[in-house]
Amino acid sequence: MIRLIFIILASFLMIGAAIGALYYWDIDPLELFGFTPPSEEEMMRRKAAAAAIPPAYVDFGPMIVPVVQDHEVKQQAEMILRLEVVASKKDFVANNLPRLQNAFLTDMMEFIPTLLAEDRSSFLDTEKIGNRLRISAEKVLGPDVVTRVLIEQSALK
Repeated sequence: MIRLIFIILASFLMIGAAIGALYYWDIDPLELFGFTPPSEEEMMRRKAAAAAIPPAYVDFGPMIVPVVQDHEVKQQAEMILRLEVVASKKDFVANNLPRLQNAFLTDMMEFIPTLLAEDRSSFLDTEKIGNRLRISAEKVLGPDVVTRVLIEQSALK
């Protein structure tokens, strides 16, 4: 076991020394292996191409979230959601709506009570909730699929 740990540490030291030597000789190891970040011109071109394609929308429908406080349901939050997605991924998102519904409900049952406890108001902060739902959609479907979660109506009853 000690030998294995020693071999692993020696390997890391040798790799670190090799990377350091490459930088010393002005050779970028990331560029050498093709892992360079895109240039600013490339990023601008990608943004222009993405802006040229209009977004598509998937109707999520109503979502009712029970607000549990002090081990009992005190209120319920009702929201009508619409997902802004990349046009080429619209069918993929529509086919994965049950997974999104589960993730959204699980996340909102945890998030809304803390949001209401911080805010102490009877209104839902739709911007914070929309951002949180977008992050949850990224976890389920992957990055750059759902660009925005629109909350068309919200009520706290």
